[in-house]
Amino acid sequence: MMSICNSDECPGLGQFAGRRAEPDRGRGDQDQQAATVGDPKLAAGAAAKQAEEHFEVITFSDADAEVFVQASRDAGWAGVAEINAEFAEKLRPLFSH
Repeated sequence: MMSICNSDECPGLGQFAGRRAEPDRGRGDQDQQAATVGDPKLAAGAAAKQAEEHFEVITFSDADAEVFVQASRDAGWAGVAEINAEFAEKLRPLFSH
């Protein structure tokens, strides 16, 4: 599993504590990302922009990836439970792996 993180915001990840996902910016980012995969020139430009913005690729081991994903799921469902604990309890088994 790989993730992109701004090195100014998360230097070391410290057991992934306190991390939160960026808000969804819509299809535009996904379309641009898909376009760069097949075009080396666009990919090089994207890599240069990421370096300029101090983003770095972090590669997780399989074990660390599982911890990170589970912590993300738990945090998300905790937010749902804060809104409505009864619905969270009913819905989580339908969506979680």
